[in-house]
Amino acid sequence: MTAEPGARSSPSRLRGWLPTPEVILLGLAFWVGIGMIRDFDIWWHLAAGREIVQTGIIPTVDSWSHTVAGKDWFAHEWLTEILFYGLYVWGGVNALLLWKALTGLATLILLSRVYQRADPAKGPAYVLGLLAGIICIYYHWLERPHLITNLFLAVQVWCLERWLRGGPDRLKWLVPLYLLWANLHGGVIVGLATFGLYGAGQFISFLADESGAEARLRHIALVALLCLGASLVNPRGVDLVTYPLKYTGAGTLAADITEWTSPDFKEYRPMEVLLLSLLLGLLLVRTGALPTEVILVLAGLHLFLQSKRNIVFLALFVLPVAVDRLRLLFKGGRLEGAFSRADRPGAGRALLVAFVLLVSVHLVWIQPPRISSNYYPQGAVDYLKEAGLGDRPMLNEFVFGGYFVWHLYPEYRVFIDSRTDLFFDQFIFAEYLAVFKLAMGWQEVLDKWDISLMVFEVGHPLSTVLEATGHWKEVYQDRVATIWIRQEADER
Repeated sequence: MTAEPGARSSPSRLRGWLPTPEVILLGLAFWVGIGMIRDFDIWWHLAAGREIVQTGIIPTVDSWSHTVAGKDWFAHEWLTEILFYGLYVWGGVNALLLWKALTGLATLILLSRVYQRADPAKGPAYVLGLLAGIICIYYHWLERPHLITNLFLAVQVWCLERWLRGGPDRLKWLVPLYLLWANLHGGVIVGLATFGLYGAGQFISFLADESGAEARLRHIALVALLCLGASLVNPRGVDLVTYPLKYTGAGTLAADITEWTSPDFKEYRPMEVLLLSLLLGLLLVRTGALPTEVILVLAGLHLFLQSKRNIVFLALFVLPVAVDRLRLLFKGGRLEGAFSRADRPGAGRALLVAFVLLVSVHLVWIQPPRISSNYYPQGAVDYLKEAGLGDRPMLNEFVFGGYFVWHLYPEYRVFIDSRTDLFFDQFIFAEYLAVFKLAMGWQEVLDKWDISLMVFEVGHPLSTVLEATGHWKEVYQDRVATIWIRQEADER
């Protein structure tokens, strides 16, 4: 019996609809990236967005605290904060989680295109690079404006890498991107510095008399100047672009805010493996590195070793070089052939789009809010609303500040929140640390600000000390927070 036409091809057509390793990794990254609302900063960003929408004015002074009220403060991420507030009004916290997941996924797709330039066959080097990139992004995948910088920086690196490797020149796309970037997040200065890194590489190539290096250097310089001009079109001009520089060398900030500290490789074990693997690859593969590659790798490693929040620079600057070197190790091997055959363009990506759409609809319209009652001090907020203690000057836990601003302002004003650019400048952060580290003079800080209400994490040693003084009384405690009030003389 003769087989009917097309019968033998049906298995191959079925295989064409199976997800590729790339699609599986991106789909899992999107799903895991949704997570739960876990960031405390998101709440004061929402409060800023609410204020801008309701008043039509971008805040220029602080009004949320009783310690620095009236001091200069500008909502640098004002456009993102409007976006956040709009998303919250539309779909609650789940809409914010969807934004986070989609922004992270878009960043990873762009990174995958950069890695593909290094390994066009999408072999094991490409897959390992994409997996490492997902790990890098995941470590700081939070519902914050910095995800905008991750995304736009990935766009910039993708455009530069395509152009330098002989692809089409899309650098002019970056000019309108910078116009948005400067008003969405202060990380625009990182993008400008990236032009400097690529330009330095081309300058070295020019000194080495490499063909075309001078023209490339001039083009990068021109685009960088245009992008700088575009970034200055914002409500604060140069100040908005340069304000992140104030964090450079801020010793107390770097030592006492977790995300600004250097990485602990007991916590960042996959990163240790990644760095050691990169060094091993460079030892095994005897190939000359381009000046731009050397500069990017050194810059990426330096930035990450300075602060764990800079981990994204490993994905952007270091991993493309690692993928290129690993490709040479696997070149011509069976593993490369197997991965290349597994990559089938078209249907796999359609499956990713369908998966993202289904998960998005379920998240926003069906799922209950993805927020843990045992993570945020909601019980303390409910108590304070009922107790009416807003006339008492409060000293609050640093991370609770933004949550209290969103839920309790204007009845209560915080001592501090995570707008570190404001409280660090005014030395409030140092006074806060003195109290919560029970350093010498901590009681003088309470007296200076006439503190009679304190809210902090349950289990802190401060509870024992306050009780021992006989001047404070605990009025509320749950699994997250405890509330203490100062007793008057006639109450003791």
